[in-house]
Amino acid sequence: MRAVRWHARHDVRLDDVDEPQVTGPTDVIVRVDACGICGSDIEEVEHGPVVIPVGAAHPITHAMAPITLGHEFAGRVESVGADVALPIGVRVTATPVVWCGRCDACRAGQIRRCANIGVIGLSQDGGLAELVRVNAAQCVSLPDSIATWHGALVEPLAVAVHAFDQIEIEHRSVGVVGFGSVGASIATVARTMGATRVVALDVDPRRVADADSRGFEAALAERATDYELDVVVEASGAAASLATCMAAARTGGTIVLVGIRAGSVPLPLKEAVYGEFNIVGRVGHELSEFRQAATLISNLVAPLSPPPTLVTLEASIEYLMNMSAERIDGKVVACPSM
Repeated sequence: MRAVRWHARHDVRLDDVDEPQVTGPTDVIVRVDACGICGSDIEEVEHGPVVIPVGAAHPITHAMAPITLGHEFAGRVESVGADVALPIGVRVTATPVVWCGRCDACRAGQIRRCANIGVIGLSQDGGLAELVRVNAAQCVSLPDSIATWHGALVEPLAVAVHAFDQIEIEHRSVGVVGFGSVGASIATVARTMGATRVVALDVDPRRVADADSRGFEAALAERATDYELDVVVEASGAAASLATCMAAARTGGTIVLVGIRAGSVPLPLKEAVYGEFNIVGRVGHELSEFRQAATLISNLVAPLSPPPTLVTLEASIEYLMNMSAERIDGKVVACPSM
């Protein structure tokens, strides 16, 4: 089958590989209908390996580069293991989180904090392929009311839901720095959860215009000091964005770090100390939040518009190589059957 595989930094190829097989009682083989391209994929192409295992296999998946990319995917069940109740042909998406089930965090039900956490599409072969193998515990059925490609948006929406875990935003003002696909999902979830004001900040005028077209208050990041927001979410991973968050947050406000990048970023220490900010990190999502996102998405189809650009697997390589250069607008979803 065809699969888009990461071999090394700046080296992504469309390979012909063996089809995944059912090898265990809880395995599910999904025929992929849609797979989103995420900023994490771009980070691996431009700066990797960041998460992808190179030189030593991942402790849970036992996989290493080359790895098939793609962790935001949806499709139809093709085949299942003996212990799986999912019907053949049912539409599903799957959390990409891979957990060991044995560490303290897993036993506490916090799979995102697994000591050996992996990610489908980064730590094992993912959804930028015709078929992908997952575990039944990772699967969530899609509502009948949405298109299959919407299922590829559930994962970033789950990340958005988790961004506000244990953070009160109802009747409060929220800012989002970085209005990419995850940032747009975070802004949408904030509005859904009762934030009285949602402000999108970005360095790219096109993304500012996109946020404005979706009904959000929007401005260039250079105007961050115009605001005093209760909660500000960093959703880009850009080196300068932490400073932007501090500029936009009120004294004593909360800053949520969601964006990921390789290496270190500068910390404006004086501003952090005098601002008395509560700075917290949020990564991934729990299974309950992934299911919540799958339910939410049927009500958020219009706010999540405009629809993504749908491309072939072959074309997805060009997008993977070019999106970081900001030559591409909007979400890109690869459809292997195209």
